Amino acid sequence: TVTEAVANVREAMAEKLRAVKDAIDRVTGDVNSVHDDVRTVKDDVDATRALAESCDQRIQETSAKQDYANRGIQALCAVVGELLHNAARTPAIENLRSFAMLNRPSTNDQLPPPPSDDDVAPPAAAAALGAPDEASLRLVDEIAAGAAPAP
Repeated sequence: TVTEAVANVREAMAEKLRAVKDAIDRVTGDVNSVHDDVRTVKDDVDATRALAESCDQRIQETSAKQDYANRGIQALCAVVGELLHNAARTPAIENLRSFAMLNRPSTNDQLPPPPSDDDVAPPAAAAALGAPDEASLRLVDEIAAGAAPAP
C-alpha cells in the first residue's frame, strides 16, 4: 500500500540522513583536530622564531664585546710595545710588536663603546684598579730600559 511505501521511504531517508549527520560529525572532528595541530605547529614556529631572534641578538652582543676586547688587547700590546721600544729585540718582543701592528686602527677609528648590559665593561674594571703606584711605574721603566728589575 501507499502508506507502507511512504513509511519505507521515510525510514530509508531518515537512515541516510543519520549516516550523513554521522559523517559530518566525523569530518568536523577531523577538521577540529587538524585545526588544533596547525595551532600547535604555529605556536612551535613562533617559539622557534623568538628563540632564533634571541640567539641572533646574543651573537651580535657577544660579537660587539669580542670586538671591544680585541681592540683593547691590541691597544694594550701597542702600549707595552712602545714601553719596550728601547729593549733588546727578542723574538717575544718582535712578536708583540707584530701583533700590535696587525689590523691597527686608523687614527680616526675609535674603540667601540663598552657593552651596555649589566656586565662589567673593561673600562670600569680598569677604573676600579686605580692608577699605578710609583713602584709599578719604576718596574715598567726598568723593564723598558732593559735593566733587570730591582728586588
